[in-house]
Amino acid sequence: MLHGLSDAGQGAAVNARIEIWVAEDKHLSSIAWYLQFAEAFRFDLLETITAKGLAAEDDPILHNVAVAAARQSTKHPDELFDAIFLPAIQSLSSRGLFGWVGGMFNWEQLGLLKGLSPEQVEPLLALMIDVPRLGTNGEALLAVIAHEHAQAVIDLIGRRFLHERETGDFRYEDLPHALHYLRKPLAAAPVEIVAAARRWFDADPSFSEFRGGRLIAQLFPNLEHPLYPLLYSQIEENREGIDFVLSVLRAFKGEKFLHQLLRAIVGFLPAEDELLRIVHIVIDSSGVLVGEYGGVEAQEARKALVAEWETDENEAVRAFATSFVKSADNQLAMERRRADRSIAMRKIAYEE
Repeated sequence: MLHGLSDAGQGAAVNARIEIWVAEDKHLSSIAWYLQFAEAFRFDLLETITAKGLAAEDDPILHNVAVAAARQSTKHPDELFDAIFLPAIQSLSSRGLFGWVGGMFNWEQLGLLKGLSPEQVEPLLALMIDVPRLGTNGEALLAVIAHEHAQAVIDLIGRRFLHERETGDFRYEDLPHALHYLRKPLAAAPVEIVAAARRWFDADPSFSEFRGGRLIAQLFPNLEHPLYPLLYSQIEENREGIDFVLSVLRAFKGEKFLHQLLRAIVGFLPAEDELLRIVHIVIDSSGVLVGEYGGVEAQEARKALVAEWETDENEAVRAFATSFVKSADNQLAMERRRADRSIAMRKIAYEE
């Protein structure tokens, strides 16, 4: 109704009526909803409604003023974040309400989160720790911030990893299963990503594959430059660095591009080191296997890749390759017998 009257040239009357309603604490949530689309935007009214919503802890009012601040932020960027949006979402979040994270607009198209200072970003990201599931909307929100504050978002991811472990809430999702919006801004900070992954590993090695390793695999699915030198420098440091790099490589699927790092790791390790078992695991990782002989084909491919190591100048690498190829031959024989048996049993079952 208010939009219709305003479009009909009754803007002055609409403003007068809204001022009366606000003074009387009437229809505040609806007025906030109206203001998100109003051409003649009244910051003073939205600020007054926000104060009333905060005092009453009125969730519908606070949700609508937060949405209004976000939608109006491109045309009216001044003060909306500090005076309206942040206080409203802090109040909502304190009661476990996170609908403000999105779903009603595209964060990239709004001005609200662009050009924020570190002091403004910090309290917003603190609220994001408790968001149960980021989803695509939460990821899109973080991506806008990450373009200007990548380290702050990386730190938030680490805090979400820790929160999941501390709470044990199986409904909590630290990161979306597949990243989309965050890939570009975070991939632009490879040094910071590897450094953070190493810190997370040092704090809790047992989950590194599913935290820092998974993040690196999503941001750099082919170990794009400069990931190789960054990870190689970790290998050169000490055995803990090698353990960290292996935890990262376990998040991949045994691809050929991993072998340069794996070969270097074998060259650094003593012959009986337990970490060589992890090297085997990384090499043996596979994606989807197709057909009865999918396992055979995958093992033959792995064997061929490691066989190339037999010409390496490092004796330890050559010895590892010889042992792996011998073991692979035995596994291939067993895998072929299993596939042949499976095919034969199917033919009997279906009278082929």
